[in-house]
Amino acid sequence: MKKVECEISVVNSDDDFIRISKLERVCFSDAWSLTSFLNEKKNPDSVTLAAKRKYSEYKNDGLPIAGYANIHFVYGDAYINKLAVASECRKQGIGTALLEKTIETAKEKGCGVIVLDVRKSNYNARKFYLKHGFTEKGKRKNLYQNPVEEGIVMAYCSGSGETAN
Repeated sequence: MKKVECEISVVNSDDDFIRISKLERVCFSDAWSLTSFLNEKKNPDSVTLAAKRKYSEYKNDGLPIAGYANIHFVYGDAYINKLAVASECRKQGIGTALLEKTIETAKEKGCGVIVLDVRKSNYNARKFYLKHGFTEKGKRKNLYQNPVEEGIVMAYCSGSGETAN
C-alpha cells in the first residue's frame, strides 16, 4: 500500500466541510449533520482540522480529505469532539498527525488538559489514544446512540502542571 501524504490545516471552506460531513457519515453511526459542521465554522471556541491529500493522490479515488478532527476550547481545557480517518487511509500516520496537531493547537490556546470520549467497544481507538499519552478517567453511561453504548472518558495532560481528574 502506498503511503498517503497529507497536509494538516485548519478548515475554513464550505467545500471542505461538505467533504468532512460525507466522511463523517461513513465513519460514525451517530454522525454530525453538515449543518453542525458549518456551525462549527462560526464558533470562535472551535477548530476543525483536515488532513488534505495532494491532488495527484486523490484524483483517481475522489477522496481529497483523508481525515479530520474537531476540537472545542472551554475554560482552559480542550475537548476533542471528533477525530476520524478514512478507512482506506488508516495505518499510515494520518491519525497520529491529526492528534499531534490537535495537541499542538490546544497548547497554543493555553489548554492544560485535553479530554475526549470513545465508545467502550472501540478498542483500536482506545489503544491509539493510550499510546499517545491519554489515560482512561471514567465512564459515561449511554453516551452513544446507534447503538446505545457507554463512553470511556480519556484525558491528556500537556505537562503544564494540570491534572485531569
